[in-house]
Amino acid sequence: MIQRIQEALVRKRLEQFPAVCIVGPRQAGKTTLAKTFSSAYFDLEQEADRVKLDLLWNELIAGDQLAILDEAQSWPEIFPRLRGAIDARRKSNGRFLLLGSVSPSLMKQVSESLAGRMALVDLPPLSAMELPPEYADSLWRNGGFPDGGCLHPEAAAFPVWQESYLRQMSHQDLPAWGLPSKPQQTDRLMRMVAAIHGSQLNASQLGQGLGITYHTVGSYLDFLEGAFLIRRLPPFFAGNFPKRLIKTPKIYWRDSGLLHSLLGLTSTSGLIDQPWVGESWEGWVIDQIITTRKATGESFAAYYFRTSDGLECDLLLETDQGREVIEIKLSANPSIQTFSKLSKIAKLVGACKQVVISRIPDDSSVVAGDRSSVNLQTYLSQFTGRPASDMPVGKGRLPTQSELFSLLRIEAGGLVREGVLGEKELMQRASLLAQDLKVMAPAGFRLLPPRWLLPPESEINFALVEYAFDQSGHDIDNADDPFVAKNEVSMMDGTGLDRESLLYLSKVSETGHRIIPSLWPVEAELCSHLKLGSQHLDTLNEVWWLSRWQGIDDGTVEHEKVILEETRSSKRQQAPSVDWSFTILGGQVRINLEVKNRRGTKGSEPFSKKAYLFANNPEKPFRPSKENEINVLAITAYHGGYISESEEASLVAEYLDSLDPPVIDAVALMVKGSTTSYEKIHFPLNRELNKKDLILKAVFKSCDPEDHSYVGTNRFPRSLQDVIEEVRTRSPHRDS
Repeated sequence: MIQRIQEALVRKRLEQFPAVCIVGPRQAGKTTLAKTFSSAYFDLEQEADRVKLDLLWNELIAGDQLAILDEAQSWPEIFPRLRGAIDARRKSNGRFLLLGSVSPSLMKQVSESLAGRMALVDLPPLSAMELPPEYADSLWRNGGFPDGGCLHPEAAAFPVWQESYLRQMSHQDLPAWGLPSKPQQTDRLMRMVAAIHGSQLNASQLGQGLGITYHTVGSYLDFLEGAFLIRRLPPFFAGNFPKRLIKTPKIYWRDSGLLHSLLGLTSTSGLIDQPWVGESWEGWVIDQIITTRKATGESFAAYYFRTSDGLECDLLLETDQGREVIEIKLSANPSIQTFSKLSKIAKLVGACKQVVISRIPDDSSVVAGDRSSVNLQTYLSQFTGRPASDMPVGKGRLPTQSELFSLLRIEAGGLVREGVLGEKELMQRASLLAQDLKVMAPAGFRLLPPRWLLPPESEINFALVEYAFDQSGHDIDNADDPFVAKNEVSMMDGTGLDRESLLYLSKVSETGHRIIPSLWPVEAELCSHLKLGSQHLDTLNEVWWLSRWQGIDDGTVEHEKVILEETRSSKRQQAPSVDWSFTILGGQVRINLEVKNRRGTKGSEPFSKKAYLFANNPEKPFRPSKENEINVLAITAYHGGYISESEEASLVAEYLDSLDPPVIDAVALMVKGSTTSYEKIHFPLNRELNKKDLILKAVFKSCDPEDHSYVGTNRFPRSLQDVIEEVRTRSPHRDS
């Protein structure tokens, strides 16, 4: 069963009110959704269920079980009984769930009998955020009704189902709800409204075509709007506005499948070739935005904007955060004129956000401050807090940008609530991360939840596999137990990213693209050697390590590549090694930074996998320092759970104390685990701290990784001697 976005809102309203009424068009899925809340279901259109409810009424109102009353408008006598039952236990919430196809009679009963006692939740047909992204075009073409063809586009449901639905509305439902129009006249009205879809409403013109007054047209449209068939979008208006504003509403069909049926689209017709396709796309996107955002419980007002001289935008939203102007384009490449026009409108109305929604791919989406150019799924995902679909991201399909945003938002929930991260930053991260994952193309990409294990002789639970940045093809489901002693050390290299690791990788990606843009990804020579996904990731990690140093001087960052030729016996292409160098503190110190990754999960024996310098080749030494240079080895240690103190000491000592002659002045270590993540800088134990060591302790950034305000090119406003004295006072010992 497809999980509806409105489910969380219904649960919330049941906690707040004695009764909740889910209203929406017929066949939208109200009954299916309601039955997930309770088994006490009564269809009030059926005489047998009415009798059953009458007999069980005293038992129901005395108990706490949620009672579902379907098609409540068909039995008006139930509303006074509901009011009495609710008032008898006024503080008891979540007792009744009513369902109804919107009609004037239902709204009258609600307003007269249950005012203040019941909350309304709209349930439209299926939306874009409830289906996988690849279903979007089918949803647009066939509409959102589950039986109308959106779930099975290969079936011949469209337009036969839509035609039958419209006939039932005009011949049965609307007359039963009080519409005085004859069915044939209602059919003509529906087709005439479809012909002006997306245009300003001219009730007089419609009345002339139907032989009725414009007042009568207005009352008929009220019925169509009350049945969730059409939407009248009012114009934005403000007093003392510097330009004359249009005051006539626009009219749209709510469901695109019904619209296309009325316009004569056949099962074999090409939608994109129709002369009205632009208006269809505009109306569909507007309805997706309004219904999806309201489904989350957000309160806002929707308008369109147009001045008498033709300056116009498709949607203007008045939200708690301010005004938002939205332009909708049926294009994969919106023009610069679109953004210029939207900026002018935003300035006129005082909008705090400008959005252009088009059909651009995820990796072309841009979020820059208060301006965005995105596709519909990416835009909507920031409001739902969930991926574009609940279908798993399996082998052969990378997550979309909207799915990445939703996952990042879930993982970073605490940081968002505390104001450390905003949704704009997460959207930017998702965009950049989608680009990098596309290049990395990890084999069998999966998003895995942590598998918590308890190692022998340990009281620490930790995740078996917390990372997977390589392309080893290892199948975690068939992995051996890493805590069973073997002749060789058990190491786990996974093939999936869990959400916590995804958040970390997004920070690496963001840093690589934004903090040092002169080096990544526009540095052509460097990128020309990135032929493997693992190389792409490793280079991102190298650029991220550059950001861990304060006081880097602009323009001093350089890199020296050591390209290892592929040998005939090698099945995998070797990655180029990059030795970074830069100056800090006004050029008084130069640092050579060699970056290496160390992957693995600690087994039952001491860890023995080496992180060889220069592409895992032990014969390539770290080049010696010059007089004014400091060699630093930066190691990122990915772990499925934890790294012991002895393992850490052994790893550091391997490079600081065992090399002869010693060529590494310090090891900067970042341990990435599921239970803990931290950074340290280690110095050789066979010598006293010197001036270089103190400088390193002063400029190495061991801070909250979310704090990007100090990343990259932060300078020290004080003299070098003041910094050294402060560090010596703060850290007089030789430990890290």
